[in-house]
Amino acid sequence: SSNEGAVFNWSPLYNIIGSSSSQPQVYPKQTTKYNVNVSFKGCVTSDSVTVNVIDNVSLNLPADTTICKTDSIPIIPSTNALYFSWSPGVGLSSTSDEEPVASPLSQTKYTLLASVGKCFATDAININVVPYPSVNVSADATICYGTTTQLNANIEGSYFVWSPVQSLVNPNTLSPVAGPQSTTEYVLHVTDTIGCPKPVEDSILVTVIPKVLPFAGNDTMVVRGQPVQLIATGGTNYKWTPSIYLSDPNIANPVAIFSVAPDTMLYSVRVSTAEGCFANDSIKIYIFQTPPEAFIPTAFTPNSDGKNDLFRITVAGMKKFLYFRIYNRWGQLLFSTTDPNKGWDGLYNGMKQASGTYVYTVGAIDYNDKPYLRKGTLVLIR
Repeated sequence: SSNEGAVFNWSPLYNIIGSSSSQPQVYPKQTTKYNVNVSFKGCVTSDSVTVNVIDNVSLNLPADTTICKTDSIPIIPSTNALYFSWSPGVGLSSTSDEEPVASPLSQTKYTLLASVGKCFATDAININVVPYPSVNVSADATICYGTTTQLNANIEGSYFVWSPVQSLVNPNTLSPVAGPQSTTEYVLHVTDTIGCPKPVEDSILVTVIPKVLPFAGNDTMVVRGQPVQLIATGGTNYKWTPSIYLSDPNIANPVAIFSVAPDTMLYSVRVSTAEGCFANDSIKIYIFQTPPEAFIPTAFTPNSDGKNDLFRITVAGMKKFLYFRIYNRWGQLLFSTTDPNKGWDGLYNGMKQASGTYVYTVGAIDYNDKPYLRKGTLVLIR
């Protein structure tokens, strides 16, 4: 609003020009508090202002410094000034703030003009800019269990360290060999000594395909002309060698038929994963030139000498094994199993049975779906 008609009265009358105006000029030699009374249409109010008097403008900027490129730093001067003018303005958050934030992308010298009235002072600070160290590690890799891969990295820096190092060969180089047992991320940390102390890092993930556990099946016995179903497990791809007598050597479950064959046949199967990891296993097939048969010894000696301690039978050409039983001369059942690989140790309820003659019976279904039954005697010798 207009102050026309208002009456101003400033005090003290010390080095003041226009003490009855609304905008007097003052030139005190020392800090002075000026009071003003204002009368307007019968209303009176008052206020005051302190004029600080300093001998000179003091100004000190921080020492020259170095920052990492793309980083920022506040510039905090020590000064009694009231007004500020920075130059150049590039990279500064403000050219008139007392404490601007500087983010130069190259070496820059910032100058500050600090003033109080007509008094002023200048100072400058040089900010050196150093790029971060750089690191670039080779692309992620996938390896098979038990194999290795070489890591490769390029850096711009003075110091580097890999982690973890337990599964690395030559970890003090930029091209170590990694042989992890499980999937592992290797990180390369790089630092420098030219002014940017902050580390940078890059990583590589080495994925380990789990160990392939191939199984070609248990060794078995067949007769000539009997189809044998082979079943391998442990992977996604299979290759049998040799391929002779097999319906298809490149599947997990080929059928083998030995129309003409040696006494034994050893097959090896390579079991592999979709990634190409592989391992081998084998199966031995015993081939009898007879009809389906159970081969049964006449005697055994269960004396714990490691020889003939079990009375065990051998079956060939059977599709299904039903039972193997042993009785004493009074018809008492002493031993019974449905597993053709198990045998009798000459014990019954933990008691050694006496030397003498015993009776066995064998029941099975041969590969032609015909029942097979056999009964005979055996001799236990102690």
